[in-house]
Amino acid sequence: MAAVRRHLPQALLIVVKLPLLLQAALIQLLIVQHTLLLLLLRALIEKLLLPAQRRDAVFRRR
Repeated sequence: MAAVRRHLPQALLIVVKLPLLLQAALIQLLIVQHTLLLLLLRALIEKLLLPAQRRDAVFRRR
């Protein structure tokens, strides 16, 4: 029983810390995902808009 009592605080600490660590990892994953999504959207928008802007500039010159 003494051994159980001695190891109980450590076990409780692990049980308390684990969800916090998982939460931190999930938040980091979400941030990375969000950043990648924004970069992808930006690339798509540039790909779609820039050719149109160039076309408009050519028509304006004529």
